[in-house]
Amino acid sequence: MPAGIEAQTSGSRLSLRNLSSVGLEVARLPQALLSEGEDEQRAYIFMRELLQKAPTNVISGTGAKHHRGTPTLYLTILFFETEFDSYVYTISLELMQGVSLERSSSEGFIKAPTWRAEAAGLASKNQLTATFKAEMGAIADAFVADFAAS
Repeated sequence: MPAGIEAQTSGSRLSLRNLSSVGLEVARLPQALLSEGEDEQRAYIFMRELLQKAPTNVISGTGAKHHRGTPTLYLTILFFETEFDSYVYTISLELMQGVSLERSSSEGFIKAPTWRAEAAGLASKNQLTATFKAEMGAIADAFVADFAAS
C-alpha cells in the first residue's frame, strides 16, 4: 500500500471483539472498474485475502446469511467522473450485525451498522485500478488494526 493512504474509521472497536466469523459482500462495481477488467468476484477475493490478517474467518455474504447471527461486512465503491479525465471516489467497508435495543426488549435483534472504514479521494483514469487496490488495502488495514485493538 502506498505511503500516506489511510482510511477513516467510525463506530465501535468493541463490536469487533470475539468476531470469529464474518461475511463479506461486495456491491456492484462502478462501470469504470468493470471496464478495467475488475469484477465483484475479483474484488471479493482480493479483499478477503487482506482481511484474513485478522484472526477471523471471512466467508461470503451469502454464506453468512445461512449462519444466524453472523455479521456481514459490506464493501461499497462509488466513482464519479470529473471533467478532467479523473474520478472522485469513495470506498467503504461497513460491518452490519444484529443488535438489541435497550428501550425495546420485544423487538429482538435488528441489523445495524456498528463499525465503518472509508476512504475518499481523486484518481486519474490511468491509475484507477491501482488506486482502487491501494484504498482497499488501507480499509482492510484499518479493520485488522481495530480488530487487534478490540
